[in-house]
Amino acid sequence: MPISSWKSTRSFAIQVLGKADVSIIKKGSDCGQWTLSYIKNKPNQSLISTTWNISKVANDYSMSNVNTYLNTVSPPIQHFTAPGEYLVELDIKSTGPVGGQACQAQFFDTIRVDTPSANRSLTVLVNDTVSCNNLPITIYPKISQSNIPPPYYYKWYSGSTLVSTSDSFTVNPILTKSYTVEIKDSLNCTAIKTFYVSGKPVTSAITGSTSCNKSSTQSYYVNFTAGSTFNWFIENGTQTYGGHTNSIGVLWGNQSMGKVAVQENNQYCLGDTVSLNVSLTNTGIEEKNVFNNLSVYPNPTTGLLNVDFETSEKTVDIEVLDISGKSILKTSSKHSGGLFQKTLDLSALHEGIYFVKISAGEKNTTVKVTLK
Repeated sequence: MPISSWKSTRSFAIQVLGKADVSIIKKGSDCGQWTLSYIKNKPNQSLISTTWNISKVANDYSMSNVNTYLNTVSPPIQHFTAPGEYLVELDIKSTGPVGGQACQAQFFDTIRVDTPSANRSLTVLVNDTVSCNNLPITIYPKISQSNIPPPYYYKWYSGSTLVSTSDSFTVNPILTKSYTVEIKDSLNCTAIKTFYVSGKPVTSAITGSTSCNKSSTQSYYVNFTAGSTFNWFIENGTQTYGGHTNSIGVLWGNQSMGKVAVQENNQYCLGDTVSLNVSLTNTGIEEKNVFNNLSVYPNPTTGLLNVDFETSEKTVDIEVLDISGKSILKTSSKHSGGLFQKTLDLSALHEGIYFVKISAGEKNTTVKVTLK
């Protein structure tokens, strides 16, 4: 029998990866919450990008109101608040054949919400609370619901920090602060409420000079607290600026002692009064006229000020100080004896009260002048 001839063959499995093929997976839960994801029907297919467009408005098929999520298999849980049909669009770009262009495909699905979530909702009530004696406050949320049984699960937040999981929350109300409570029921319905707890403000110590010149202006302040106003009280002085802010100016009087005090108001409670005693002294300026025939004129002046007096001293020093005692202008002049005359130009200074201190040898005197 002749031997049959045969030929060796080799088989190939060829998979063509072109247009994307995926399936949208959707799963509904209570309170109008749905989870979405997709699976690849061609597991080896490489996807370049994915874009979810999920309708935010029932029966809006124009996709003009959408939540968009890029490059994610499963977007965040969607919460639909009204009954109706919602559209889900998934746009996918995938790799094409070797050497070819990328492929694009769109997939659509709908979500039907038959029962308004309001019929299966959870509502929590927590009132803003004030404790002006700064004693601890325990907060008990009030829950209202329809056909949703307990148990309930609690989370209390201070800012973004979880601070308790109990069914009540105790706060030490030192400052006005916001808190948030999140409550879930057995059907995963969630209620969130933010509330404020306020206590008596704690005011910082007053910062400022405790030893000042009489008739000087000084600044005083306490630490700033958002939402607070500050009531200032001055003894033997006058508040010159600052109003009810945390920083003011005080023009001190001519007594030997003064006092500045403040009480903070956070719109809910008045804080304790904080005070600062201030010792007041002379500016070191002699008001007694020790020079013969001294004349400082015109007073008030609009700028030019003449100083005339008799002295035998060879050097005359003149210094101009502002109301706080700060030196503004200094001159030193040679003198041959007899009548001394000097003109000062104060026109560059702001209007107000100034002191002109005149020194010659061991004598000195000061004259108060007004610049208009």
